[in-house]
This record gives sequence, C-alpha cells and structure tokens, in this order.
Amino acid sequence: MVRSQQAGHCPRGQVVMNGNTQGARIRAFFENAGDDVAVIAPFIKVDALWSLLKVIPTDLHLRCVSRWLPRDIAAGVSDPEILDMLEARGNFSLSLADRLHAVLYIAGDRCLAGSANVTLAGFGEGGDGGNIEVLVETTIDDPGIAATLEAIAQAERAATRSMAQTARRLADSFRLDDKGSSMKRSVTIEYRDDVLLALGLTPEEFSEEARMLVAVKLYEMGRLSTGAAAELADIPKPLFLMKLADYGVDTFDLSAEELRRDLSAARRHCP
Repeated sequence: MVRSQQAGHCPRGQVVMNGNTQGARIRAFFENAGDDVAVIAPFIKVDALWSLLKVIPTDLHLRCVSRWLPRDIAAGVSDPEILDMLEARGNFSLSLADRLHAVLYIAGDRCLAGSANVTLAGFGEGGDGGNIEVLVETTIDDPGIAATLEAIAQAERAATRSMAQTARRLADSFRLDDKGSSMKRSVTIEYRDDVLLALGLTPEEFSEEARMLVAVKLYEMGRLSTGAAAELADIPKPLFLMKLADYGVDTFDLSAEELRRDLSAARRHCP
C-alpha cells in the first residue's frame, strides 16, 4: 500500500500531536485504512487537514465535504485553501454543502461520528487544551448515519477554484464585531426632493420603502431567504411575510407547514 508522502512542514504553524487527543484518534483510524476514506465536516482548516493527509494512504480516494460560508472563513474556522492541498495530493473529491453541521470520518464501512471538526481546536491540538468534543465509532450502515449521508449527497455540489477564490474574497471583505457577529453596513442613495413629492413620502418613509423594496426583490429572485430578507428590511419575519402580498410576491420557497406557522405568527404580531 502506498503511504502518504506529503511535505514535511505544516503549511500554517505547528501541529501539536500526541496520543491523547481526538486528532490522534482520527489519525489512527485512517492510518491503516484499506478502503476509500471520507472527511466530512463544516470546518476544515489547512493545518489540521495536513495532519490527516500525512497518514492517509495516497492510493485511497479521499472524499471531502465541507462548507465555505464567508462568515466562517472570516472567523478563521474554515479554509478554502484546502483545495490547493488536495490538488497537490490528488485522488480526491471536494464538495460543499452549505447546511452541513454533521462531522463524519469514514474508512470503508467504519465511521467516527460526532462533533470534532478538522481544526486544531477540534483535534485538541491547538495548544490551549482544545474544545470538548465527542466522536463515537459506528458504521455507515447505522440508520442515522445512512440518512445523514443521503441528505449530504442530495445537498452537496462540487467545489471549484472559482468558488474558493470567491469565498476568500467575500470573507476578506466581511467585517465582524467583537462578538463575532457580522457588522452592519449602509447604502446611500442620492435623490432630489422631487422624488418625495411624486411619492408623497417623507424622507424617513422613503428610506423604509426603498429598504423594503430591495429586500422583497432579492427574496423574489431567490437571492435571500425569508429570514435574511426580513433582516434586511429591518422588520420581523412574520411581518415581512404578510407584506409580500402587497408587492405581488408569493412565498414560493416555504413549505405549507412553514407558511402556516409563519403566517400564524404574523397574525399575532399584526392584530
């Protein structure tokens, strides 16, 4: 069997390896793998993935599934640059699933399932004690694991170089406050008073109307979810749903149950 021959230096800092960490357990799990392997986690960092590539035999196909949300990348918990490392290794596939939360390490029909992401903190090797994580060994035939893998297969899409570059660019422009939440931005629209006269609106009313129109249009185009559009409009989601009809827009992305629940809440907000 061909063993991994990755470069001898970690791309980012030093991985603190010992035999009493989740990282050590995962590496031992992969080291003697005889069948294709998979690393499925929302957060995959270059340095932690490097420690796995050192032990995964290069003749085994490596499937990676992750997510590249700008918020995650800006917070430093996910690296789109893993694509570079995987391309250097070869014999891999990389896909993205934006709603991914499950963490699975798979070798053949064996599986470690739990919470330990592919990060030094998740591995317990970040030098500060790491996170409190859990990994439970099971098989891919377990009904819960099988259902999760099926859901991932339905949601994943192949990662590309363009996606990696776009994700990094958006993350670099993402601003976080001290609590890790995204900071609000503003857009300035220049207009003359003639616009206010034609619409019969005050400046404050026009500002609210313009904000609502942008939110509704982006929702109608499928660019924003109802929750994100409501946040952009600066109104509660139930009220946003109630107002959609005023703009001739259907709530086409909601299931019947979601629509019933949200409209019920909207009526409570708007007696």
